[in-house]
Amino acid sequence: DCTTDDVLYTQASPFSLPPQWSQLTLALKASLKCPTTSFVGVVFRAGRLRLVLDCQLGRLGVLDRTRGLADVWVPLETQAFKSLQTQATWITLSLAGPTASRVTVNGVAANSPTSLPPLFAHVQAGSADPSWGLGHDPSESVPSAAAPRTLPGQVLAALLVVDRALGSEGAAAVAVLDSLAAQTSRDDAPGAPPALSFEVESARSVLPADTDAFVGDVIRITARVQFKGQDADPCASGSPARVRLTWFGVPSETCSGGQCGDLKEEASGELGAVVELRSQAAFSKPGRFVVRLEASSGRGQVFAADRSLLVRKTGDVAALAPCCRHTPFVAASQLLRPVHESVFAPAS
Repeated sequence: DCTTDDVLYTQASPFSLPPQWSQLTLALKASLKCPTTSFVGVVFRAGRLRLVLDCQLGRLGVLDRTRGLADVWVPLETQAFKSLQTQATWITLSLAGPTASRVTVNGVAANSPTSLPPLFAHVQAGSADPSWGLGHDPSESVPSAAAPRTLPGQVLAALLVVDRALGSEGAAAVAVLDSLAAQTSRDDAPGAPPALSFEVESARSVLPADTDAFVGDVIRITARVQFKGQDADPCASGSPARVRLTWFGVPSETCSGGQCGDLKEEASGELGAVVELRSQAAFSKPGRFVVRLEASSGRGQVFAADRSLLVRKTGDVAALAPCCRHTPFVAASQLLRPVHESVFAPAS
């Protein structure tokens, strides 16, 4: 059965954001419910930080999940606390430099300008591998002050705003957020899936049907991505288009061990233009492998397309071997023939 945590949980990977950012705002419009007076629930996750609502004391808190930094608690005015539970309310967490990071409720700053700098520095320092998102992460430990549960309620809109200042406070700020939410919810809004395409070229001109290469052959891939209309994206000001190609089954070029990951290559370019990524690799074993093309416009979304590659054993020009058998044993089946993991040996 799905829990509230499972339904509301979402996250944006580092690849879905610009490589360099100076301001990041997570915004949620929701009517949140405190199931009990002692409940503590997660609103946002930003890196290892958690923005939570303490239902008992009527306060928002920015917590460090690793407990490496002191928590920052922001008491809410009685009316602001009540509005969170009785009407749709905008809550934002903005990370925008040592003196500008803040939490707002309906456009009104809830913290002093000097209370969040250590937390901002902590997120920036860990920005190579954060997860950004809404709600409690179900993979985390049993609920506690450091890992509370997701607050139940009705979510009306969620925004990830990159390198754009919301400007005004109060009603004016709420109007800006409502406008952004309306623009990004249209069917023709920026954020629509981009055009993704592959071109696969083998080093050999003659191959068996449905075969892309033999073991050791170089495979060249040209991938192209184009985001249409993203140049007018209201939530991502000046963000570049990012493209990444992953060769599953090919170790990273810097690999020095058995668990060092797959080969990944990246490129970037202007939104609206065709971004091209050329890559090549060779597989050391036969099999059916996948290469994955991913694209992001820098506003929290990642679009992907997969391409299957069939690699046969060296010498299997007639495609006689079941694809693509290899075994550590000296003999296979009843033929008592040696089976090599990458070279085809016909029956004789």
